[in-house]
Amino acid sequence: MLDVFALARLDTNTLVFALFVRNGKVIGTEKFRMDADLEESDADILSAFLSQYYAESASFVPEVLLYQDASDMEAISSWLTGLAGRKVEVHRPQRGEKRRLTEMAYRNCLDVLEKDASLQKRAWERGEGALTQLSAILGLETVPSRLECFDNSHMQGRDTVSSMVVFTDGQPDKSAYRRFRIREEAGGNDLIAMKEALTRRFQKAAENEAGFLPLPDLLIMDGGPAQLQVALDVLDSFSLDFIPTIGLAELSETIYLPGEPEPIALPRNSAPQHLIERLRDEAHRFAISYHRNVHNRNALYSVLDSIPGVGDKRKRALFDTFLTIEAIKSASLDELKAVPLIDARTAESVYGYFHKENADTPAAEQEQE
Repeated sequence: MLDVFALARLDTNTLVFALFVRNGKVIGTEKFRMDADLEESDADILSAFLSQYYAESASFVPEVLLYQDASDMEAISSWLTGLAGRKVEVHRPQRGEKRRLTEMAYRNCLDVLEKDASLQKRAWERGEGALTQLSAILGLETVPSRLECFDNSHMQGRDTVSSMVVFTDGQPDKSAYRRFRIREEAGGNDLIAMKEALTRRFQKAAENEAGFLPLPDLLIMDGGPAQLQVALDVLDSFSLDFIPTIGLAELSETIYLPGEPEPIALPRNSAPQHLIERLRDEAHRFAISYHRNVHNRNALYSVLDSIPGVGDKRKRALFDTFLTIEAIKSASLDELKAVPLIDARTAESVYGYFHKENADTPAAEQEQE
């Protein structure tokens, strides 16, 4: 029965890795991340760890193996012997199978730290690092935290919607997303739709609506110079022309800046390009998802207009339950009756409308077939 420990450090991170050996086999492992000062020695850190670990332990092995020396190993051995009621030896083997076990623990310890460092680097590149580099490219005075990106979606000029997607510190902040059903007849005109969405967004902020605060540190328009100019005009109308704003060209590495006739190119495969790409893809996804929802609802409402007794509240109840016309067509009479606000008479009207070929057969009989 052996407990095996190794300590490793990488940059400011410190880790202790443990192997638990019983009957000659490794039956488990555990890793412990440590808060350690840079000036502390490995020996002191390991000694403090062993004292805390075994002070909370309910069982003790006769032998504790260490990859490196701990401070006061003899004192620790005596202390553990007193706790266990039998001899416990703490030592650093120099050769053989026991040394191999400590080296295995150390290799695992380093591997965990290197993976942690890789994840931390990736997180930094996707967040703070990308924002810092983007800020330098755009010539911003401060590194932006809140990024807002606007995009439109419509179907042949109908059911136009706009999306507002928010990234905070480089990560999607979905609770801050907002969507706008365009009220004005945009007819597929992105500029009209964008102007309405932006105007409504900043009007809400002017009215101190919590859902539209804080203001963005960087405003991003999915489109070229025309969309960028719309955003600048709207910001100016609210005296918010201090908010940095850019436009995205069709290529994700190309952006338009105010007052610059030619776009600038972000370094390909760079952290800023990947950040902008993720932001725009999310704005696309959110806009298309909302547009599909609106389009399905309008199509369903249009069909339901022909059914007696189905007003706006019942339309909404049917849509919220079934989402599509096809689902309503496929619904049984009992399923229709189970919808809130839909009484038996209305359910029979809806069922009958979608089963006109069986109109001469009572609905109850149709259900039994």
